[in-house]
Amino acid sequence: LADTMVRLELVEKKAHAAMATCATWAPTNVLYSCSDDQTILKWDQQAEVTGKCCELDAYVTSIAWMPSVGRGVSDVFAVSACDGSFRLVTGSGREEKRVAAHHGACLRVLWNAEGSALYSAGEDGEVKCWSKTGHLRSTLVKAAHPVYAVADGPGGDALAYVCDRRIHVAPVGDAKARQATSWVAHDQVALALDWNAANGLLVSGGEDCRYKVWDSFGRQLYQSQPHVHVVTAVRWSPNGLYFAVGAYDLLKLCDRTGWSCSRESPRSGSIMDICWTADGTQLVGAGGAGALVFAHVVERKHEWKNYEATLTGQRSIHVRDVLTEIDETLDFNRDRVVEMALGYGYLVVSTTTQIYVYNVANFNTPYIFDSPETVSFIQLAEKFFLVLTPAAVAVYTYDGRKVSTPRFAGLRADRLSAPVLSLSPDLVAVVDSTDRRTVRLCDVMTGKPREPAVKHTADVAAVQLNQTPARQTHERQLLLVDRNDELWLYLCGTAEGHKLHTQVDSACWNETSEALCAIADGRLLVWGYPRVAFTDRDLLPGTLTTKDGAEFGQLAQVASFRGTKIVVRRADGAQVTATVAPYSDMLHEYGSQHRWDEAVGVCRFVEDRGCWCALASMALEASNLDVAEISLAALREVDKLQYILYVKSIPSAEARNAELALYKRRPDDAERILLQATPPLVYRAIKMRIRAFQWDKALDLAVKHRSHVDTVLAYRSKYLETYKKTETDDRFKQLNGSVEWSWEQVKSKKDLEKREEAARSGGPPPDKLKLPRFVPAEGGESKDDHK
Repeated sequence: LADTMVRLELVEKKAHAAMATCATWAPTNVLYSCSDDQTILKWDQQAEVTGKCCELDAYVTSIAWMPSVGRGVSDVFAVSACDGSFRLVTGSGREEKRVAAHHGACLRVLWNAEGSALYSAGEDGEVKCWSKTGHLRSTLVKAAHPVYAVADGPGGDALAYVCDRRIHVAPVGDAKARQATSWVAHDQVALALDWNAANGLLVSGGEDCRYKVWDSFGRQLYQSQPHVHVVTAVRWSPNGLYFAVGAYDLLKLCDRTGWSCSRESPRSGSIMDICWTADGTQLVGAGGAGALVFAHVVERKHEWKNYEATLTGQRSIHVRDVLTEIDETLDFNRDRVVEMALGYGYLVVSTTTQIYVYNVANFNTPYIFDSPETVSFIQLAEKFFLVLTPAAVAVYTYDGRKVSTPRFAGLRADRLSAPVLSLSPDLVAVVDSTDRRTVRLCDVMTGKPREPAVKHTADVAAVQLNQTPARQTHERQLLLVDRNDELWLYLCGTAEGHKLHTQVDSACWNETSEALCAIADGRLLVWGYPRVAFTDRDLLPGTLTTKDGAEFGQLAQVASFRGTKIVVRRADGAQVTATVAPYSDMLHEYGSQHRWDEAVGVCRFVEDRGCWCALASMALEASNLDVAEISLAALREVDKLQYILYVKSIPSAEARNAELALYKRRPDDAERILLQATPPLVYRAIKMRIRAFQWDKALDLAVKHRSHVDTVLAYRSKYLETYKKTETDDRFKQLNGSVEWSWEQVKSKKDLEKREEAARSGGPPPDKLKLPRFVPAEGGESKDDHK
């Protein structure tokens, strides 16, 4: 559980003789600042000037550093000037090229994420696309008003810009299928805009003294109260958790939902531009009074059980055990802290150059190993932890050993963020950045992708794997929230999906059981055992508990779900706690340890339908038909109970497993189980297809194995005779003319198959099996064919 109640630690330094108009960070963590004194200065991260980069013959309006691609480090930045040009300059200050781009001032320059294209916007209302060498590719926009800000879309297929009071989103590159949109964003001229690649949200500011948060469809998610002065700058942090807002003598740090985490009042004049470091821990504001405001994000807090870790400074963490009231202070004198995570008995801390792994039982001897790049995200699991850097996704053990580097074709680690990554004890789930509808599943130990990948019908916004131990990897479950705010549950082994709910704001797995909670449509929803959707979806509504969520408000997020405690973070930053009954945890514990008598005792004591539904599903998953019989009887599910009694009467284990797979609506798995038996149970596989009226598949099996073709023809003839139909299938017409059959012969072969199966299994003779009589389905034959 991470607390977003943070604050900014400010340092103001003045080195320019005139207004500081803009600033940017180089990949080497060197800051370049521009001013109306026509100089570009270089700074280090300790807010000290290290030298002058160059002097220009024009007033600079914006600066943008070319992104680094691959292992190389870019050494070129672009600056826009009031004379309508932009210049390409090296880090040493040499001007490589000057391009006359606009009539009037060139107000903004922006590189795309790949560094292959440069966008410029000017007072003439035009937005142009240039190659990285400064050659004009196209004029994207011709507007009647100046364009003060532009922002690149998350996938690089769209460009947002502000013109007058409106925000416009236009397709770029090959994404011509994307529809251009625009909406009125502010009551007066919009001046600032940014679009975050991690969360897909936009933030804007304008002369109406407000800042607002939008989604990519133009829906307003947050609107601030009017400030005293015009909002002149907005900028997202790289990880999408925060954004900064600048105005006259004002610098605010806000959560992604819009509420203010920290409000500072530097004496720097209007904040004309804001830039973040790549790790998202430090930002700089360029002030109108010529000063630069260096701000560090501190007071980040993480909680797990009775432990609390707080980042008290750039290089120190305070850890407290609230039960024993023991405090520990961890000092990192060499580097500043970039990221940290607490859970599963470990505290993992990443600095700019190293990763520290602490056991909560002993903070004196951590495992320390070098970090090749700046870490942007850490996620913990029971045995491993995941580290995300701009170049790769890596999985480590808690003793510092690198286990794997998940990879697949098209993986772009620089486009990944916390919502689209998830780690479990055996799998890593990653949303494919090239196809947002696909979720790739990689093995933790090897890093290789597993098939099948999860193919969803809409773009995926968030994924999360359950953390409880699974008997096999294909039983791992994946929850998914798509851009339509629909909550889906997938089984990783089969990529089979089931929609649980709509209008979902947030969802989270329980850390210790298979319970799942979500906030949807102003309510708190808790599924005690959602896996029942893959066993018997008719029982799924019985496992759902609904509570009123009026106290959570809109845009609430589930922060954690452990045991019986759910922590929800409201849109204003306050944390609200809700509790659920402990019975789902108890049933999961007893079921995983095969303590079925105790599980039945809990259900009988509680007398809750949800508990019986969960226990029935657990028993069916474990093939414990006795407990399933008790549970279904308690639920008064007579038809399901009758079927379970029939399955119990089947002599062979393979046939019972196949019938259970058929119960779970998996006929292909049932057929595979029967055909893989020794010897193959061909008759049962054929008869299963006949019972499901899948005549073509039944005939294919009979022809392939050269057995029971007459049986298929006999039941097909009976079916047509019962419903007074004529044969229309050419294959059946041909076989009817060449294959002779009689009911006496079919019945004798059927009895022989049953006696042989019973003899191999040591079961009772067929005439002593108590089999159920099924009512014929509408438009179908009777299913009492085993008699």
